[in-house]
Amino acid sequence: MTLTSGTSASTFSFPTGTTFTISSGAKTVATAGTITVPALNTTPFANIQTGGNLTNSTLSVTGNNYGAVAQGNVGNTTVAVTADTVNGGALAGTQSSATVTSTSQTATADLSAVNAQTNASATTASAYGGAQITSSATLPTISGSTLSVSNNALNATAQANTATTALTVNGTISQNSQGTYAASGALISSQNATGDVTATAGTVATSSTTSSSVGQTISAPGAIGSNSSLALNGNTTTATANANSANNTLTANATTLDNATTAAASITTNLQTVNAAYALNNTQTSSGATNGVTAQANSNVYNNDDTAGSSGLQSSTAVLNGNTTTASAIANTASNTLNLGGSTVNAPAAILNNQTNSDSVAAAGTSNVQFSLTGSSATTAAASGSSIAVTNNALNVQAAGNSAVNALNALPTANFGTQAAGASAGGTTPVTAQYVALNSQTNSGSVSATSAAFRCHCAYQPVQRGSERVCWRTTQVQNTSVTVTGNAVNVNAFGNSAQNTLTLSGLNSGNATNALQNAQTNTGNVTATASYNAFGATTGAPGATGSTVNVGNNSIIAAQQAIVRSTRLLLTNCPRALSEGKHLLPLFFTRKVLELIDGLAFFSSR
Repeated sequence: MTLTSGTSASTFSFPTGTTFTISSGAKTVATAGTITVPALNTTPFANIQTGGNLTNSTLSVTGNNYGAVAQGNVGNTTVAVTADTVNGGALAGTQSSATVTSTSQTATADLSAVNAQTNASATTASAYGGAQITSSATLPTISGSTLSVSNNALNATAQANTATTALTVNGTISQNSQGTYAASGALISSQNATGDVTATAGTVATSSTTSSSVGQTISAPGAIGSNSSLALNGNTTTATANANSANNTLTANATTLDNATTAAASITTNLQTVNAAYALNNTQTSSGATNGVTAQANSNVYNNDDTAGSSGLQSSTAVLNGNTTTASAIANTASNTLNLGGSTVNAPAAILNNQTNSDSVAAAGTSNVQFSLTGSSATTAAASGSSIAVTNNALNVQAAGNSAVNALNALPTANFGTQAAGASAGGTTPVTAQYVALNSQTNSGSVSATSAAFRCHCAYQPVQRGSERVCWRTTQVQNTSVTVTGNAVNVNAFGNSAQNTLTLSGLNSGNATNALQNAQTNTGNVTATASYNAFGATTGAPGATGSTVNVGNNSIIAAQQAIVRSTRLLLTNCPRALSEGKHLLPLFFTRKVLELIDGLAFFSSR
């Protein structure tokens, strides 16, 4: 039988042995009891509700996905050319031209792929939901059974502008004696956002003026016995907010990849220009928003029967492992890749990434992962002959003004040929070389990342009668293993982040000059805060006997940096030393990494 949400919540009852499937993605389970399917347009819950005791049963609520996606502009642009011979220049008569008038950008080349997006509206995504196993009976007996609420996901994604732009050329791209010229290619992506962007995953509103950070709820009974097991594993809660997000890829592959001698590709953007046979430019601006870019994620993973009188965890296992909550807010984020390949590569290439943010950016997260039981009487322990593990759960919070990954790969298998003209990129004083990667980022908006609360905990309490604790004759944890390890809080905030990589084949023939430049400026306040975080295991008097308790290898990290940068030149398959001026750097391996702290550096593989 398949159950599907309707316009109102529905509850179904089944006799023992009935098999049913939840259409939202839960696995098939067999048990006696009831199942509740939530109404549409309400907080969605995948909920198995039993009506009595469970014996030798399997209940599983897994693989459910709840999501809210709000995207202002979505672009997917692909230009692909595959031919025996791809010519341009004189044969074509003129180069094509693509102009982005809204941002004063022009791309001129034989082949062009262009994306232009502007969004002034607010973009908001709010996702609520959960998965749970509950019982309508008071303190049911569970024996010989398997309970799992695992691998469920709640996602909220808000993006004012998002785009994937690709230009691919395959064929023989060369000059010849008949006057044909090699084709040139240009890719340009421009994004501008001026409205608020908000993503919220797991915050449940309680009134028009207040809200409660209950979070995505993952729960099931923990008072199980007689060789039973409980798993609350691998559940994720994610909130992602971006003003501008771009993925740009330019690829040219040919047996001979020649330089377009008559007129290379050209990109003009504001005061910066890129000139090369193959040129890629990404420009992103986020400014003018009232509240900026915000992401909030909350989760709550726990057993839902921590009440006096329960039979406790007896001869069974409970595992709460690998549950992850992530809040990520980044104003501008981009991945720019330019690939050149072939036997001989003469064509120069350049990447220019330009990002500016003046809006505030904030990310926050909370998470509670807890297993807690109360003993049923003065002679019954909360946990006996069992194992409990609260492990490898994480709260990740990240906020950034600008983030970019730029990669230029020129990988001929034979040689670089003789390159007469180079590539250039930059402003009034451009950087010039055969292969150029230039990153420019400016952030003036405030950036904050906050872990408001993270709790990974096991608790065992004595039963109470009024204000009096009466469980003084029996230890609360007997012959039981308790583990709280590998849980982590990671909070990171940065104004600008860039990873720039230029990869070349290290060959004996031809030459290839290279330029890497990274320019980053931050004037906004950058803060990372991790507060109200706790890892532990507690028990009421008289404590634990014959048991092991391990609380360790848990971590809390909060890092704030105005500028994060990694600039690398990678040489692959180098047969001999690389010379740079008067310095000789021996290459004892097939791959050598040169780390550049900042600024501009030139290298030659000749």
